[in-house]
Amino acid sequence: MKINELLENEAKRMMDYDPRFDKHGSELDRDDDWGGTDFKAPRMFDQLAKAADNINGEADVKTDDGDTIKVKSGTAKKIMDMERSITQQGGKKEQFMKMIQTTDGLKKVIAYAEK
Repeated sequence: MKINELLENEAKRMMDYDPRFDKHGSELDRDDDWGGTDFKAPRMFDQLAKAADNINGEADVKTDDGDTIKVKSGTAKKIMDMERSITQQGGKKEQFMKMIQTTDGLKKVIAYAEK
């Protein structure tokens, strides 16, 4: 048997369809949005990631209040590091995320990060 025949046979075997496995693992096929479905604006962490990578050194982010706030790239990175360092225990991370979704909360965190 030639290598091409072996590969073809393996490819055919791998492509065999078994309907029992259609839904297998589907409960795991979802993004962790950490309660982001309650947010009106895109999740702030995602917006801050774009601001952190912005070549102009700052970018606009939109809060759930409908306000647009300019965030410097360095500040965005610091806020993202803050969020990463907060533990899940006691819902602290979710509280932080909800806080930075609002204009007032984000402005407070920006002021803290820029100190």
